[in-house]
Amino acid sequence: MEESDLFKMFTLKKHPTTGVSSSSSFTNISDLHEDTLVEIICKLPIKHMVSCKSVSKLWHKLIANVCIPRIKSCSVFGLLYSTSPVSFLDNNVTNKRGPWSFSCINASDHINNTSLVESCLGGILPFRPAPYDFLDCCDGLLLFFNPSSMQYYVCNPSTQQYVTIPNSPQENIPQIAFLSCDQNYRVVYICGLPLTMNIYSLTSREWEVFTLDIEPSIAEAPMSIRYISFEGSFYRLSVAGYLVKFNVNQKGVQTFELPKIVVRDVPIGCLGVSQGRLHYAWDDQVSQMMVWVLDESGHPEQWVLKHNICLQFFEKHPLRTNLHERLCLSVHAFHPTSDVLFVGNSSGILSYDTNTRRLETIFTLGSDRLIYSPEYAVYVFSVNLTPLGA
Repeated sequence: MEESDLFKMFTLKKHPTTGVSSSSSFTNISDLHEDTLVEIICKLPIKHMVSCKSVSKLWHKLIANVCIPRIKSCSVFGLLYSTSPVSFLDNNVTNKRGPWSFSCINASDHINNTSLVESCLGGILPFRPAPYDFLDCCDGLLLFFNPSSMQYYVCNPSTQQYVTIPNSPQENIPQIAFLSCDQNYRVVYICGLPLTMNIYSLTSREWEVFTLDIEPSIAEAPMSIRYISFEGSFYRLSVAGYLVKFNVNQKGVQTFELPKIVVRDVPIGCLGVSQGRLHYAWDDQVSQMMVWVLDESGHPEQWVLKHNICLQFFEKHPLRTNLHERLCLSVHAFHPTSDVLFVGNSSGILSYDTNTRRLETIFTLGSDRLIYSPEYAVYVFSVNLTPLGA
């Protein structure tokens, strides 16, 4: 992209009365102050921004030293979530997953939104994904499954790249799968009885299949649809009252009993990684919301209570009126680098800073739609500038 082309792109403005485009008084985009130029460059799609480092020495310096560090400093950019339509006849959710949506966490972020949102929803893939074709989000990468070709796709919306995963050796590929992004990116799904773990590494480019030894009562109990990847292992919540850990390196399974206060029911809480530790949240939908951290350093491992939050704080807060659903608020996701919880119900999500007790609205839905399976299907999205395959 030439500097002259960029100049034409950014200096054409519409007259406030006539609506006719006219050129600004600048004769060259490089005449702009560096701060203004940075603001303009940051509005480019990330893929184009990186390629624009070759425009000039000035652009290379600004993009490398200012623009990219600014983007990287935004550790969390938005939330991905699916919605379900509501029937006005009986006022019940149809239990049908609707389209995926994307909401920025910080509206003041100086990052081009449009192309990133389109890419997040599968705009760069070789097929048009249906709602159930999106499977997971991890470290800024998204996992899709195409039922027509029976193939998985890993895509990086920030760099607008994707890779195709070869068909699994299993004949019937389930659509519940997830990404591991600890050291190298892997696609994993677990199925069958006895449980079988299927792993594809983007480094080795091969599938591996292992049989897992797990207590039948736990294996047969309902589990959350969400897997959480952490330090080379995968975690899943079981309604039997356990956290199940699938260890890839040791090819084994461990179980941790959930805190005694937790009622074994569906949903059974929210699991996530924050500040380099595994966090678990559960609430009684009446009076309290609790957050624990799993301490695996001792024997036996134990849950350490980190937060005990009174639900009445949310119910009495003015922002609560923005959520049309009267259900109590629960934790839907964890901020990966701070003590911020993303709380809400099926009609919207707010951010809650546990240190300052500040509550802010992320998004709310109209009365005709609800969040689909909010405890398990709200994904935190972070910008990842590492090219796939690097």
